[in-house]
Amino acid sequence: MKRRSIFLMTLTLIMLLCGPANATYLEARGSAVVTGMRAKHRSSTDFQHSIIWVTNITGSDVECRVNFFDHAGDDVTSYCTVYSGNASSNAAVTIATGTGTFDLPAGETRYVYLTMPNTSRLIQGHAVIEWASTNPHLRKALIAAGECRVVSSALKQAAGFTINGGQPF
Repeated sequence: MKRRSIFLMTLTLIMLLCGPANATYLEARGSAVVTGMRAKHRSSTDFQHSIIWVTNITGSDVECRVNFFDHAGDDVTSYCTVYSGNASSNAAVTIATGTGTFDLPAGETRYVYLTMPNTSRLIQGHAVIEWASTNPHLRKALIAAGECRVVSSALKQAAGFTINGGQPF
């Protein structure tokens, strides 16, 4: 009986000591869902579009993807463009067109613009923001905000909102 107890205790200690050596990290990733995305285009003076700003709050680069979906759940990400600010001019820098996938360096911000140029189609749906990183220690990497803009001959207005209650995800 005593030998068995010593054996079990020794086996337990070995397992505890070897456990961390075999531990694997979970892949670092996160996501958020954004409702109320809308885009339409009647003319150059009558349109609506949605924007999502995404900021990397970490010291590591992350890969981002923002996908837009219409009322039927169809992917309409091909209508979006990803932009960055510009330190040498007041024109935005185009990062990607027709795809919502982009690299987001540490501390930087991008905005993803959903618009319907020259078409009578109306998008009313949602977006999904996803991120992934090779840094296994990240758990939350992004903060985000959105804006819906309406422009017509009689009205110009914008409504901004936070994503995930303004909390990192």
